[in-house]
Amino acid sequence: MQKDHSVVVLPIDIQMSTFETALEYKSTSNEKNSKLFPVRLGLNQIKNISQKKLRKIEMMRGLHAYSSIADLCRRVGLEKKEVEILGSIGALRDFDKNRFHATWSAIGNTKLNGILETSKIVEKSLKEDQLGLPNNLCKMVLDYNGLGFSLEDHPVSFLRNLIPENLL
Repeated sequence: MQKDHSVVVLPIDIQMSTFETALEYKSTSNEKNSKLFPVRLGLNQIKNISQKKLRKIEMMRGLHAYSSIADLCRRVGLEKKEVEILGSIGALRDFDKNRFHATWSAIGNTKLNGILETSKIVEKSLKEDQLGLPNNLCKMVLDYNGLGFSLEDHPVSFLRNLIPENLL
């Protein structure tokens, strides 16, 4: 959650984001003192997923909320790369707060092509700590890859302690 000039900007969330960035009137934001509505980033901010698919995510959710990553993948017809992007930018946080786990789960729910099209691959669930948590640098890199920006730390914040203080 990024804050600038008292405006709270909320990240993309498969269950909450509309196609376009919008004010969130029924926010779960913790900013009780703010008289401003938070802004929720829209699905159209996501790179490398077609606008048609992003609109379909919003449209299918309008019927009823997604119950799982498998439900999302089935109803929208997402391909492996598309769910990797959604997981990596944290858009699947409703299903798993850990981006690595969400991405892993999402990949396992994509449809297979070719001779494997009718196959169903079932893997054991991951243990809570099996993949670890992404650190701030990793989240920033994943956000830049999938969105072109990040609501997490700014890239320069990772270089500040490498720059002599007299040059700042």
